[in-house]
Amino acid sequence: MTSIEALLQPFIGYMELEMWEEAQQELESLPPEVQLHPSVQLARLDLFIEMHAWENGVALANSLCTQWPDEPEFWIKRSYCLHELRHTREAKEGLLAGPPKLRQQAIYFYNLACYEAQLGDLEAAQQLLMKCFKKDAHYREASLSDSDLGPLWLLLKQQGLSPDAWVKRG
Repeated sequence: MTSIEALLQPFIGYMELEMWEEAQQELESLPPEVQLHPSVQLARLDLFIEMHAWENGVALANSLCTQWPDEPEFWIKRSYCLHELRHTREAKEGLLAGPPKLRQQAIYFYNLACYEAQLGDLEAAQQLLMKCFKKDAHYREASLSDSDLGPLWLLLKQQGLSPDAWVKRG
């Protein structure tokens, strides 16, 4: 465990207990010399997301994507915050503009599938979900209860297909 990871342990504990104010206090109490470390910034971004502070999340993530453009997690979380603010097209475009190593992660394809479903391109959503499932099968079950994919599940039902069966064969 690095010294940064050790410093973040109380924060992580508060996050697990959903004690957001205490988690924020832990971050603020960290020494000034570590405040700008990417792990601390990512922790702050995670806190904004858990608190549904979407605007703050976008602002921080924009800065982080500029400072560390090769870090996929910053791009994914920025797009997530944008989507939660109902800026789904911008969320999609932000992911597509991210670093090439984003495309190695299942969540990249999953989030794009969600964005495409919300934007009405259900064929693209299906193709992206298939790519996601090939990279990580754990997304199969979770996808069935994701409201962002609701338009896709509705289309499949209208076509006489079971979303459960489609996910299992995908």
